[in-house]
Amino acid sequence: MKTDFEKKYRYGFFVHYIACGAFYKDGTSPASIDEAADNFDVPGFVRDLSDMKVDYLIFTAWHFRMLPLYPSAVTEKLRPGCSVKRDLLGEIIDGVRRAGIGVILYTHPRDGHDFVGKERIDSGWGEGWYKTEEEEDKSRPNPETFQYPVWNAYVQALYKELIDRYGDRIDGIFTDGMGPCILKSNWPDYTMPVVDYLGIRRTVKSDPRRILIQNYFGCEFSNDFIMPEGFFNLEKKMPVRRWPACEKAIATSPFLGWAASGRYGEDARFLTPEDVALYTVFQSTCVKAGGVCWASGPYCGGGWDVGVMETMREVGRHMERLAPAIRDTVPSASWPTVSGDTIEKKHGVFAASSSDRLREFIHVADMPENGVVTLPAPEDGAKLLNPRAATGRMTVSSFEQDDAGVRMTLRGTPDEVDTVIVFDRVNDPAAPRWKWIDCADKRLRYLPVEDWKYRMVGGYGEGDDKNVATLGAYEYDTRTAGRETARMDTWFEGSEAEIYGAIDPAGGEADLVIDDIFVARLSNRGAVRKNRVLLGSSGELAGGVHTVTLVARGAGFEFDAMRIRL
Repeated sequence: MKTDFEKKYRYGFFVHYIACGAFYKDGTSPASIDEAADNFDVPGFVRDLSDMKVDYLIFTAWHFRMLPLYPSAVTEKLRPGCSVKRDLLGEIIDGVRRAGIGVILYTHPRDGHDFVGKERIDSGWGEGWYKTEEEEDKSRPNPETFQYPVWNAYVQALYKELIDRYGDRIDGIFTDGMGPCILKSNWPDYTMPVVDYLGIRRTVKSDPRRILIQNYFGCEFSNDFIMPEGFFNLEKKMPVRRWPACEKAIATSPFLGWAASGRYGEDARFLTPEDVALYTVFQSTCVKAGGVCWASGPYCGGGWDVGVMETMREVGRHMERLAPAIRDTVPSASWPTVSGDTIEKKHGVFAASSSDRLREFIHVADMPENGVVTLPAPEDGAKLLNPRAATGRMTVSSFEQDDAGVRMTLRGTPDEVDTVIVFDRVNDPAAPRWKWIDCADKRLRYLPVEDWKYRMVGGYGEGDDKNVATLGAYEYDTRTAGRETARMDTWFEGSEAEIYGAIDPAGGEADLVIDDIFVARLSNRGAVRKNRVLLGSSGELAGGVHTVTLVARGAGFEFDAMRIRL
């Protein structure tokens, strides 16, 4: 059974409120973490979230210095004075749930690098940080002083306390941090594990209905879903119509930052309410679960940066109107929004299906001047019937579907954000079904991993800072072979595999091997860079389990994704 996060949560709000980092509107800070907790305006906060009309909230249980926003016996035993006396978290959970909003708690399981003095020793984190002749990383502990059993006894006890206390009142847990991977190579650090993530998973998933979400830096580990921090500020440099959709949920801020800035009086906005609502709708046509979680934070004593509530109330008004076309929907198989697509690339027209596949929602964000909307023939052979406008003051004055595609004429006043046309669907049970597998998927093995350079929009992985080269790639990331014989191995169950990569002047070649049989030599060399290009296919295979191997023939082969016919 799908959780609400998967089934209907498409529009969330992400709040960082850190007791030792809170501000009043005048720029001063509370004198203590208890003062920061005691002056949090819970009723006002719940009213504000209700005005935003959000589906769900992600709220900090602890972050910087791991200071829980509730009386934590585990914390007080090891680190006296490092949790608050007020059960602020419980009050927020109960208030938000009464408002009909889901709750996920943000946590950070490896923030010992921010500890000070004796608590570093007592917690097992130890003095210093990870440092070699080649690398200095203050987010990782010093191998000579770090005590894995001590640190993890503390961390596991903290998560058990959190779940015992609030587990039956929340939807799940979000974990931040780099996880087990090393930023430089985006590969698990087997030689020096820091956190027992499987232990955290066992605790959180003691009730399988609770979801576990992780921040994303290029590798997945022991979680149900991933939710990166948007495009790591790259989104502030490009219009919403060029933001890529992706299967991952997205968390990002359309304001000055993820928490109250401390600069009250300065206009915090960089997106309009219409932009926020439009990207939320567009992302919902591609995402597996969660949609977009927009971020900001309240001031101690209540209130937000200038423009936050003005924006989010308007977004709430839009989303209340649009919600029936995005909640309880799944990506369309007729006109799929493929990860990496943009509103601009889709010419402002995109689609989703109801979860039972009995209705199709056509979103028209950019209305043609003549009101005529055309779409190619549906990829899954569906037949559409009974068109009607769900938003805007529109009528469908004509509609036809033939082998060439769909054509409809709309008359009236478009919706201010998104004109939604709803159809009944008649599905073709014989239509082929396809599934994408990203280059960072856990089922893919790169050998040796250090010979496959990971690139991701925003600068994570190796590559240019804030690089944009992989915009348009599937899930906006790629892996590039660094030398001869570097290989990727995986398997799939289905009847065909397609290989996608980037065309680039610095591209290379690789051999495609299916079931240990050479199929083709693939090349991604080209004069002009293009992302998500079909490089080669297995051709039709007998149904069943098959292996796929890519063997680089020199440096430069850039792999993006596979598409599998099921």
